[in-house]
Amino acid sequence: HGNIGRDQGARSISGSPSVNYETNILISGQGPAPNHGVNSTIFSETNDEGENRAEKSYSVKGVTGITSYGNDDPNDDVTRQLAPYQAVHFPLATGTTTLLSERTGLDWGNDEDGDGANESYTLKLSQTGLGIESITVPAGTFPQSLRMELKAVFIVSFTKGGAATVTQTNTTWLVPGVGQVKEIVEAQIEDGPVIASITEQLLGYVVNGQGSGLRIEITPSSV
Repeated sequence: HGNIGRDQGARSISGSPSVNYETNILISGQGPAPNHGVNSTIFSETNDEGENRAEKSYSVKGVTGITSYGNDDPNDDVTRQLAPYQAVHFPLATGTTTLLSERTGLDWGNDEDGDGANESYTLKLSQTGLGIESITVPAGTFPQSLRMELKAVFIVSFTKGGAATVTQTNTTWLVPGVGQVKEIVEAQIEDGPVIASITEQLLGYVVNGQGSGLRIEITPSSV
């Protein structure tokens, strides 16, 4: 509770200018997850993906991994339909791919083929440990960072027939005692070019009273 990080981000979507932004992520205590009521750890973000909106997400850490109970973003139909789901599997072993979740018959939320009906899709979510390496971000150099890959494969079935595959790949670098120091998110259709990407790097953090690169000022100072 009270741990905080500040990230520097860049968002790029095909056909649109790139956006640079900063955002704060605070572990803001425990509370019931919306629509589920499960007591969860709350992660509060001030500027999620540089879209000028605050967001709270809800997770529960257990012996075998982390379960996500979603977020409070009313436009995130994917997470709303999927939650609760296993977001991380323990142990975080390198060289191993673990299937976290597989769902079918989900609502895509859009009418892609113009026939007046939303498409449906299946989703397969997996986790792969890629190895231990050194990484440098604005907050510092971390020689023992675990590089992980989280891959979501969406197979969208058109109501007029046929299907398309959309793949989102999240590559993250995790550091013991600090958390995530860098993330790269890339989305592509079939085997085509990347159509959307987000990169976030840690500017500074405070975890259990210790940190780097981040100044926190409390007002009034008497507090």
